[in-house]
Amino acid sequence: MKKPVLLAIWMCLAVLTPASLQAGDDRAVCGRVSTQDGITVLELWGTPAEAAYAHGWLMADKIVELVDGFMLHPDITPNPQMYDALLLPMVRRNFVWSEQQQAEIDALYRGAHDRLGERFRSERLDRALRVEDIMAANTMADWFGLFCSSFSVWGALSPDGATLTARNLDFPNTTVLQTEQVAFVRRGPTPRQSWVSIAWPGLIGVYTAMNGAGVTISMHDAPGLQLERLAGFTPRSLILREALESAEGEDFINDVQRVFESRNVAVGNNIHVSAADAPHAAIFEYDGRDKETKGVALRMASEAIDAMPAIRCTNHMCKRQPPVDCERYERLGDELKVAWDAHQPITVDRAFEMLASVRQRITLYSVVMRPAAREIWLLSPKINPKPVRLDVKAMLAGKGE
Repeated sequence: MKKPVLLAIWMCLAVLTPASLQAGDDRAVCGRVSTQDGITVLELWGTPAEAAYAHGWLMADKIVELVDGFMLHPDITPNPQMYDALLLPMVRRNFVWSEQQQAEIDALYRGAHDRLGERFRSERLDRALRVEDIMAANTMADWFGLFCSSFSVWGALSPDGATLTARNLDFPNTTVLQTEQVAFVRRGPTPRQSWVSIAWPGLIGVYTAMNGAGVTISMHDAPGLQLERLAGFTPRSLILREALESAEGEDFINDVQRVFESRNVAVGNNIHVSAADAPHAAIFEYDGRDKETKGVALRMASEAIDAMPAIRCTNHMCKRQPPVDCERYERLGDELKVAWDAHQPITVDRAFEMLASVRQRITLYSVVMRPAAREIWLLSPKINPKPVRLDVKAMLAGKGE
């Protein structure tokens, strides 16, 4: 998206390496940082506020890098004055936060500030970072469109009959987003409130994630219906986290839909959800507008003409808006049809090949998820040229210290 378009949106709405422990920095927090095959893994446990504090404490340096290296990068924000004069007032005016979300943001800020003190500051802004900067970071997904691609297969199209879901996350980016991705491991009180997600330091929402109940959720952008309001929005990454933490079992689609119908979102979305067993997967066309539909339309694989045990998603709506041509959507459909006609199940390796065929210049990572096996395969080329297997079950079974 070009800078003038980003500015218009603002006005309209107006990885990593472990944190180094220095002397005296041995504070006990509800978190731990490690690496797996180059991927930074941040484990968090305890209450939401305790986990958020640990997040801030352990990722403090990297949160500063996210602010200066992405949010305030000249390719993203033309000048720092625009950020302070336009973006921060827009965030304060147009977005709302639940009591728990605000408590987590505050705790994350405290953790980072306690860790760095006066060094918790932005060189680009030439000032100390504030709570509202953490809030702004958590609206990143509402600044731009995510030009993502995904599909799910099951039954005869899956090697074991269980669901396999694959996705590319495409997002305007800088080196920081390419190299500082984190596998967040959140151990909550229940399986659905425990999850593994792929995101960035300072973010408490989810973009791509699987919970302990084996439900996956993936964010895509899509042109929605016209805005009916200019305020009262929940950041969409936080809506996805709330939906993920509500979903389990065969009723997972209804669980997610109830959350979407209760939250106002600033932008149009295609949200891809899946689980191990029937109904396997669905696409939510979601823009939070239109009282009659509560801003949500559901697309199931059974509605497709070819009736394959598969569903695909890119960046156009098929029900809330008239469908448009999309080369990536058609290519994924062709690949699925070839596999179906050849009676050839789609393996993890084959899924990555299909994702490569629709890869964009701004693709940040590719993921293949197997809900029944509770595993995520992450390909982040700037970190590791080979897919890394994340054992979700083992990660969530780990114990805090």
